[in-house]
Amino acid sequence: MITYFKDIVNHVLEGVTTYEVTLKFGPCEPFKVGTTIVSSHNGVDIRNIARIIAPARGKVIAFRNDVKASQTPDIILNKRTSLYSGNYIELQHGGGLHSVYKHLAEGSIPVKVGDVVEKKAVTGKAGATGFLTGLHTHVEFILNGVRVDPLPYLLGKKPILPYVEAVITEKPRQSVLIASASQLNYRKDPNEDAIAYLKPGEEYPLLGITNEVNGWR
Repeated sequence: MITYFKDIVNHVLEGVTTYEVTLKFGPCEPFKVGTTIVSSHNGVDIRNIARIIAPARGKVIAFRNDVKASQTPDIILNKRTSLYSGNYIELQHGGGLHSVYKHLAEGSIPVKVGDVVEKKAVTGKAGATGFLTGLHTHVEFILNGVRVDPLPYLLGKKPILPYVEAVITEKPRQSVLIASASQLNYRKDPNEDAIAYLKPGEEYPLLGITNEVNGWR
């Protein structure tokens, strides 16, 4: 069953206004992948032929770019599980969130591990690689190591924070100089509730800076 979504806020498909989701996240009708019976889907499958774009600023932490569409029958027939995802790319965003895009076209990923891509930057193209029965992109979102439903993020109901580099420590244990836009928060009084985002190019006392992801307190 196809579900159509037109109110996407954080796009992962270039130039697409209606997303055709052929399989949602969570429990589903059992289907067979290799020798395994699957009754729960860990992402969403979106039918498309579009280029894949980053929904927010992200750092490339893993990818594969050399699986051919012609290998698909062999991958399925001979249960080559290591290639089930086909070509894929994984992006690290902020707040412990990662996004993954699978079954991409051979050679379509223009970046490498360690690259930082901006929002809407092209990171690949839909293909027919790996274990699949129709042209689609499998999209996964992983929050602190746990796969979660991507749709609330795509629909803007949950935020996709941008990836940010670590701050530069100019005076250890005294203050930090903010090198770029940051997710770190700042409290002039550590006991107060009001939180303000730090500004790039300014220096702040280390006491009062908070960012649980990077371990600051």
